[in-house]
Amino acid sequence: MVESGAPGKYHPLEFYQCPGCGGSLRKNPGDWECAACGTRFPLRRGVPMLSLEASKSPGFVGVMKRQHGNPDEFIDIAERQGWKAALRAIQVPGEPDRLLEAVAPNRVSWRHVVGLQPSSLVIDIGAGTGGVACQLAADCNVIAVDRSYIDAAFVAVRARQSCLGTLESIVADGCRLPICDGVADVVTLIGVLEWVPTDFPDRDPRLSQIHALREVLRVLKPNGRLYLAIENRSYFGYYLGMPEPHARLRYVSLMDQDTRDRYSRDTREQPFLELTHSLPDYRLLLTEAGFSRVDAYWLHPDYRMTHAVVPVDDAGISRWFTEHHLDPRRYSGPFHQSMYSFFRFSPPEFLAYSVRDYGFVAYAGRSDHHA
Repeated sequence: MVESGAPGKYHPLEFYQCPGCGGSLRKNPGDWECAACGTRFPLRRGVPMLSLEASKSPGFVGVMKRQHGNPDEFIDIAERQGWKAALRAIQVPGEPDRLLEAVAPNRVSWRHVVGLQPSSLVIDIGAGTGGVACQLAADCNVIAVDRSYIDAAFVAVRARQSCLGTLESIVADGCRLPICDGVADVVTLIGVLEWVPTDFPDRDPRLSQIHALREVLRVLKPNGRLYLAIENRSYFGYYLGMPEPHARLRYVSLMDQDTRDRYSRDTREQPFLELTHSLPDYRLLLTEAGFSRVDAYWLHPDYRMTHAVVPVDDAGISRWFTEHHLDPRRYSGPFHQSMYSFFRFSPPEFLAYSVRDYGFVAYAGRSDHHA
């Protein structure tokens, strides 16, 4: 549980290392410099660019197809008019409400399962608009990591305008974190792990994910925890024809690897790399990466705006939740009525394998540290 009290004082350079050689970093007026290899990492609007290679990630603005001739134009809006006004400026009717996603308290409704304390250091990988990082920074120390400059710069502006002195926003590669070994209490991967293989199209996508998870394990303390939120490959809705949310293809996640790859190449002219897994396969993936224990949760209705965090291994709680807290008003039309009936009347042991989004708490070190 989150304890009361203010977060501890934040000392950024205590946590960082050169992403190339692992040397210590020192601050200069216009960059951060590795004391060992001499590599200089420039500051852009005060944000340290701690990647070895320039990222092509468009950030959340690019994903929303909002084009700016210069990404700094969007950051200018955030600085002049406020970060909320900047989000409103790129909002289009009919799309998910980005401002709501950025401020909704249930973006961090899972926080009680990771044991945060005021002195905790959280590394939020793939920070986006800061909906998770900035809310957690009110209670503990946070390093917000994003491959996209526009995302990292936006989070920095938001943190500054919100007087969150316990948050540092950086541009970095999640598979090569500029973070020292064993310093983080919690690392979050929320809607991120499935995208990791897209950066390594010539590598087996599952191996790319294991590599990323081992990098997370490296920076966690011996009693640290990873919070992973991600979709379920075998979600019941996919059997009813709901498109897979990453590739936007029907039934693709239900196919074997070779078939879905051919399907994706035929329809999108690119391989299928946005890899998700079933419940037992996630447990296996995390165990192979080196985590000692994995607790699984059903995140209802999804991992972005979670209203309920239901332990999937507790059949009694799952049954109680489906019988007493699923709202039939959310399930209108034949498709959604089928979904409601499935969740409402399925046996808990079957339901646990078929929900939409999972949250996993994976433990570093020996599992008896967390009993």
